[in-house]
Amino acid sequence: GNEFQIVDITDPTTPVVVGGAEIGAFVNSVLVIGRYAYLTTNGSDDFAIYDVSDPTAPYKTDAIDLSFVVAEDVAVQGNYAYVVSDESFGSLGIYDISNPYNLLKVGEYAYGDTVYAVSVSGNRAYISGWVDGGEFSIIDIADPTNPTLVGGVNLADEAYDAAVVGNY
Repeated sequence: GNEFQIVDITDPTTPVVVGGAEIGAFVNSVLVIGRYAYLTTNGSDDFAIYDVSDPTAPYKTDAIDLSFVVAEDVAVQGNYAYVVSDESFGSLGIYDISNPYNLLKVGEYAYGDTVYAVSVSGNRAYISGWVDGGEFSIIDIADPTNPTLVGGVNLADEAYDAAVVGNY
């Protein structure tokens, strides 16, 4: 089946699967911060949070179905998760995760095209893929309820990931 699995790498020569959860979909990205794992998938629970405090028994705290799109990537900063989706309805969705048992969508920047990756630093989200303004775009997220395009640049081809270090 399609599972989210946790692997113990205490001995790197013999990693061992210690826990997991059947999710019924392909996992596109996983981000673990503290006791929570943030997953994006191509299933009905496109964006989900799992409590992984007990690696042998992770469990879903909440999930959101993005309807007709595939959640590709997630970044977390403070009380917000930034989720990008692809397909013709691509967007940057902003979710309040202060209560991982009650995800709330607070904002969205709609692209209408494919978005593959997101990175967040300060008051900016950096998006890559095929998006308005080019394949690499910068979104102002200072007000999570009203994200706005700052700028973008066309790249030679599709971009499947984004990373920010300082001014680069």
